[in-house]
Amino acid sequence: MYKQCWLLQYYFLTYYDLEQKQSYILCGQASCGHKDSSCSAKYDRMDDVKGLAGYKNYVYAFIWNKEIGAYEFVQMNMFGEERKIITTIPIGNYIENEWITESIGNDIVYCGNMVWFDITKSFITEKDVSTGYQSINQQLGIDLNTGEMLENL
Repeated sequence: MYKQCWLLQYYFLTYYDLEQKQSYILCGQASCGHKDSSCSAKYDRMDDVKGLAGYKNYVYAFIWNKEIGAYEFVQMNMFGEERKIITTIPIGNYIENEWITESIGNDIVYCGNMVWFDITKSFITEKDVSTGYQSINQQLGIDLNTGEMLENL
């Protein structure tokens, strides 16, 4: 039976202990007030973090990095420290004849040293993005050790 879970609660990466019925913010900064963006566990939007989960002594998540326009798949210790970017999923450019990543799905599974998930991609076929595009869903896997991405499963 599970004794803990990880979730994005009130815009914070949070660990919840089911036995003690207590939650903890995954911020390893001493004396952090968790009030602004200097807190490593705080995010502006709930969609900024996807797939937050504990798996094999680490916590993993897809975290939106608006500065580079990509989701970073991140590994950290159980306290939210020692973050390591395993791989990056760029969104792409909204221009004609270009694939863009619209979203990462909500069904994200960790199994066999892999994370399995789906994304929605769109191909921009005309300059008017609102009318000229086609969308597909694509299943992907990421090796948790190497960051290698398996596409079109």
